[in-house]
Amino acid sequence: ASAAPSELVENYDFLLSGSRWHYAVLAGLLAATFSSALNSLVGASRILQAMGEHGIMPRNEWFSERTATGIPRNAILVTGGAVAAALMLRDLNIIAPLITMFFLITYGMINIVILIEQNLQLVSFRPVLRIPRAVPVVGTIGCIFAMFVINPVFSLVALFFVALLYYILMYRQLTGPVPYGDVRSSLFVALSEWAAKKSMALPRAQEKAWKPNLLIPLLEPAELRGMSEFVRDITYPSGSVRILGINMKDGRTYLESRLPALSREFEEDGIYTKWTVIDTDTYADGVVSSIQALKDSFFPPNIVFLRLPEDPAWEDDIRDIIGKAAGNQMAVILYAPHKTAGLGRRRKINLWIAGQCLEQTDALNLPNCDLAILTAYKLAINWEAAIRIVAPVADPDHVAEVRENLEKLVEKARIPAREIEVRNMTFEEGLRAASPADLEIFSLPPDPDFDEIRGTIAKTRTSCLFCKDSEQESALI
Repeated sequence: ASAAPSELVENYDFLLSGSRWHYAVLAGLLAATFSSALNSLVGASRILQAMGEHGIMPRNEWFSERTATGIPRNAILVTGGAVAAALMLRDLNIIAPLITMFFLITYGMINIVILIEQNLQLVSFRPVLRIPRAVPVVGTIGCIFAMFVINPVFSLVALFFVALLYYILMYRQLTGPVPYGDVRSSLFVALSEWAAKKSMALPRAQEKAWKPNLLIPLLEPAELRGMSEFVRDITYPSGSVRILGINMKDGRTYLESRLPALSREFEEDGIYTKWTVIDTDTYADGVVSSIQALKDSFFPPNIVFLRLPEDPAWEDDIRDIIGKAAGNQMAVILYAPHKTAGLGRRRKINLWIAGQCLEQTDALNLPNCDLAILTAYKLAINWEAAIRIVAPVADPDHVAEVRENLEKLVEKARIPAREIEVRNMTFEEGLRAASPADLEIFSLPPDPDFDEIRGTIAKTRTSCLFCKDSEQESALI
């Protein structure tokens, strides 16, 4: 028998009416339908049971139950109910395209995973049947093409539900009792290693992608707890924190029991955080060794965050760390809090611009001023604070010139400064006469005088931040 294409599309019974032995055709159709339905019912119910066993379903324990013979009875009942509900629609053409879409998405994802595994060349991927890489490529393209040829609307609906389910599972942060963990972690690690190798082979230019990645050495976890919110304000949202516990005696157990809680607090604020404990004879040796070890890692810290020591006995260690950090292209932030004022209302920041910052050059780096400017900008954004540029000028003949140069710098560096304060006075006089603020930010010299730093805190009566560049950051980009 022959038929026109339109009849084949509209007449679903043509195979029966146009065949000589229509009873044989009907028997074959029923046998194929029952076989496919039985296979789908058995497979779907066990997938549902496995999802319950891994904690994915709402009532996990109920779905994961099995009979004494291993039959997932509850999952079969739910699957059978879903099939019966679909049959009650009395028109399988309504749901057939959607089911087809999900099958094609499954096959497409299998092809994508195989293609990724083949390219990553992981040892764990060692299939017995070797296939050319062109096979998963053609399979992926074919599945996507077939989906949109069959029904573009149902294709988009199916993709939406798959993405929604994945988002829900990501949000729930499932940790089911599986010995192999989350398969995504291994895949992401392999992908990141591949990207890291490609990136490391390129010329390194950190200025464009700069963000504050802090290395915070601690002798006592309470040191960080007292300034954790301030650290968060410097790094949020794209920076990171590495907490380095310094053990010089028998405090490793204590540090290992306290640092994870501090790390979790930063992670809850959306800041990527890692911690470790290092055994060392001296504070400076421990920090410097960590700087050298982390320098060539793919995501290295770029700022050593230190706190001004109350005991002058630690000054040599801090000075040694500052010097060695410069040799390893790492910046330094020295936090010097005022015991009484703290950080005030976090509404005003005084950014002190030294004379060398105003030198006109074609370079993209300001001499030891970039980090101070970028840190002030980050804090101003996260605090919703106002920045005031402060520049005392000892020579009255240069006041107008300095103001003009500062205005150019503000425009070029895109600093959201609301006020520029240039006065004819010495630096010491300027410290006492400067308008009050909640934080004073200065450039840190290579060989700092800690007595002068403490004097600065006393004269400004404000917490201070001293920043030393690594020449890997730029406020002009």
